[in-house]
Amino acid sequence: MASNPQQFDTYDDQLTAWVAGEPGHFGAQCCPDFSCCKPEFLQPVEVRRAFQLADESGRKKYLMAFLGAAIAQARPDKRVHITDGSEPEQSS
Repeated sequence: MASNPQQFDTYDDQLTAWVAGEPGHFGAQCCPDFSCCKPEFLQPVEVRRAFQLADESGRKKYLMAFLGAAIAQARPDKRVHITDGSEPEQSS
């Protein structure tokens, strides 16, 4: 864990710095990929830019993937699947 993650005053400042490769916290909130606390989680710049440009729905998909990756690394003995909470589509 990073000992003292950089602190930002606004979410936009946090996001801009994260995209530039300088992850940190906005209050108690980690950056999207948790790389402020686990530097090895830092996503490639293309992924960070895509997240920044995505709409809310797109960002949720990235966040679920980032969370799933963090949990999977923490618990490699478990199968991790993160969803958005909606009901799965039924196949006919």
